[in-house]
Amino acid sequence: MKHTMKWIGILIATSIALVACDGSGSVKTEKVWRLVEEVAFDGETTTREYDGSGRVIKQINSQYGGSHYEFNYDDKGELISRDDFNSAGKLRFRNEFDSHGEMVSRSVPDASGAFVSTTIFINTYDDNRVVSDKATKRPYGSNLYTVYPSSKMVTREEVSPASFARYTYEGDNKVAIKYFDTSTDSTVTAEVEEEYNEQGDLVRRLLDTDGAGPKPAGILLYDYTYTIDGNGNLSERVRNLSGANRTTTYKWEPMDIPVQ
Repeated sequence: MKHTMKWIGILIATSIALVACDGSGSVKTEKVWRLVEEVAFDGETTTREYDGSGRVIKQINSQYGGSHYEFNYDDKGELISRDDFNSAGKLRFRNEFDSHGEMVSRSVPDASGAFVSTTIFINTYDDNRVVSDKATKRPYGSNLYTVYPSSKMVTREEVSPASFARYTYEGDNKVAIKYFDTSTDSTVTAEVEEEYNEQGDLVRRLLDTDGAGPKPAGILLYDYTYTIDGNGNLSERVRNLSGANRTTTYKWEPMDIPVQ
């Protein structure tokens, strides 16, 4: 039996590797924790379902009458798309992702049911900028499925409505994002600074609206504190803003997945 601490998919947790013999060889599995439910400050509940490999395949949102997402993977197990269904079970659209887990396009079914794809984002990365797993994997929150294996986003262009963002990094824990109207425009329309802790969780986000930089007079958009349970998983996140604390709680369950 082997105990390890490692990143698996969307979380960091204690893994226990077990070996079971069935007469034809050895089968290795790992015990990992998966996020199955989160409850927001307003009572909105999000639940998740996983396949036998520990990949999220369905996310159900209590808001809007129980709309849900279904996730699709390629033969390598990489996320390629997410289907968005309304509360009646009708497919509204499909978001497609690049190899870094970032959205690039959206497909909407036409009258015949065929998908018509529209490019939403054009992303570029610096593959020579090797960074640590901790600083780049966001295990929860809005970036739940974002993973940068060995690179960081450099630019992101939104096609419609048109906008352009450029990313610069200070170590592994800070990123500055400058926004422009277009990729050829040199005038900064806004600047955001994000700071993360060692686990890759967003700690605070500052906004500057005049392009002069978010400090010292930046507008505080987010300020988070986190509580970790005895298994190393997030149990509570508190958003601190203007004295109004908003708490989200998280529920995890263990599962055994095969070791590749």
